[in-house]
Amino acid sequence: MVLGWLRIIGRSRRDINLLHDPEHFESMLDRERSRADRSGTSFSLITIRLSPRDRNEATYRVLSRILSERLRATDLTGFMSDGRIGVLLSDTQIVGAYELRDSLRLALEEKDVAFEDEVSSYPTGDLPRPEIESRDTAIDSEQAEAKPLEPVLCQRLPLWKRSLDLGAATVGLIVLLPVLLTTAILVKLTSRGSVFFAQQRAGLGGKPFVIYKFRTMCDDAEDRKAALMTKNEQDGPAFKITHDPRITPIGRILRKSCIDELPQLLNVLKGDMTIVGPRPLPCNESDQVEGWQRRRLDVTPGLTCTWQAGARRVTFAEWARLDIRYSKKRTLRNDIKLMWKTLLKVVFFRASS
Repeated sequence: MVLGWLRIIGRSRRDINLLHDPEHFESMLDRERSRADRSGTSFSLITIRLSPRDRNEATYRVLSRILSERLRATDLTGFMSDGRIGVLLSDTQIVGAYELRDSLRLALEEKDVAFEDEVSSYPTGDLPRPEIESRDTAIDSEQAEAKPLEPVLCQRLPLWKRSLDLGAATVGLIVLLPVLLTTAILVKLTSRGSVFFAQQRAGLGGKPFVIYKFRTMCDDAEDRKAALMTKNEQDGPAFKITHDPRITPIGRILRKSCIDELPQLLNVLKGDMTIVGPRPLPCNESDQVEGWQRRRLDVTPGLTCTWQAGARRVTFAEWARLDIRYSKKRTLRNDIKLMWKTLLKVVFFRASS
């Protein structure tokens, strides 16, 4: 009798301990992504969001027990920072992930647990959901999609960082208003076209947003870009030319002084960008980035980051490595340091060199 109760208590503790804390689980998720990048394998992630009424210890025990009966020893489960429960399936293709997801659906519905789920994959991206048949019943075979993993791993802005952004952007726009108005007039008077240049860039998790800059190039710059690709001085998907023939005379001054970037303070206020963060690439260039380098999309893009504040001439791989290194160490002290280094480069006209 006593032995039986001890088994029940021990099993109950094992069940609830199956769900790791957010820090450990997301650390293991990031480690699995590194392993997949290195080995060329893929893995899947199932996320489960319980309804408010079911977020209690009893339901977590039920869910843990269901998972323990279906998972392999190499799989991992735990809480995520946004409250969802994640099921990490190493070396698992989409077909296997959906089969497990559908099995979990049936088991949880039998227990009258209300929830929402989602299947993500890495690095396979969007794939159609395969039609899966259960031995007992025809499991829902509507066409769904496995979502890319990057948005799941996005790191939201800490409160201190968003507060710094709002304060710095607001003060900057007010103090620099005369400069902004003067620049707008000069751009309009010295070349044909609009005052501002708007372009789709890849933001947090690769989500597109519209970035704003003062126009520094001729009106048909985008049409002439293809003819200049052979002169590209930057490896990888990024495009950079030191003496770009498309730049207008006033545009060279704006770029040298970085005044052309000031309208992006509006992007900071909107929350699309932050003061310090990886520079966002145009969507067509970002789509060409593969493997581990896409980790630079884990955090909100910014006006300046490590490579802008330091050595500018680096390979794209080193550029991405610096961005990723920053994303793993976002602190107030580091942000202020990078802002100060960037300001010094701007003052001495070295920011665009």
